Amino acid sequence: MKPSHFLVLSLVFEFLTSGIVHAYGSYGREDQTMISNGQGVSSPSFWEGLKSQNPAGLSYNQRLKFQAGAAAFGSDLDPIRASGGVLFGSSVLGGGIEYSQFDSGAYSSGTGAIQWGLGGNIDALRLRLGVSGRHLSGSNGSYTVGLLFEPVRAVRFGLMVPSIQNGMDVVGAGLTFMLDPAIDLVVDGSLAPSTSHGVVKPGITFHSDRFQVSASYGFRYRGTTDPLLYARFSGALGLKVSDHVFLEYSYRGLPEHLLGLTLR
Repeated sequence: MKPSHFLVLSLVFEFLTSGIVHAYGSYGREDQTMISNGQGVSSPSFWEGLKSQNPAGLSYNQRLKFQAGAAAFGSDLDPIRASGGVLFGSSVLGGGIEYSQFDSGAYSSGTGAIQWGLGGNIDALRLRLGVSGRHLSGSNGSYTVGLLFEPVRAVRFGLMVPSIQNGMDVVGAGLTFMLDPAIDLVVDGSLAPSTSHGVVKPGITFHSDRFQVSASYGFRYRGTTDPLLYARFSGALGLKVSDHVFLEYSYRGLPEHLLGLTLR
């Protein structure tokens, strides 16, 4: 390709994507990330990095926030987990810490857990890095690392490794394309190299200044189990009640219902 042709193509691509970027908002604006999509590998929310999503998303936090949540597993909607936490952030670093109390389910009644996470933004490289930890009462910790990379402002790649203390047992990777100022397309995937089980999960997000909704569905492309991602429907709703109050709801196909209230 001649240099002149390359220059023309570069200018055209920059023109096409600049409109998306301008409408989408500033890089990493937390108001645009109330909810996640595809279970949060390449499109995490600003808060669910504390709850097994890509911890690099914690770098989206730009203000001090307080959050309360409740989770229910099963069709009876019986709350079995309550949580409370603090989130903080600036243009360079974001993070949080949260305490959860389990009443029943997979853990015995009264089991507590502390989740924490940090995410950093290297704006010059369009790169975000994150790490999170989870510590259950009387057990060793579990740690997750992740990154987000935006080579251009309309495209974002995500990578995460959960339970990295056990090695690369499971790896998640994903791609988000900002198709329109209000629409993102997402494809996340996961693979357990040692067992050859894998899931791919495409999804879509609609977002405005006040309301966000996402939906995705997972498919097993290898094996019979679901590493990291669930081979079923996931969805989320986010409502910006005011500049100081957010409401979030997410459904993951365990089934798991998660309701959050964020005050900033």
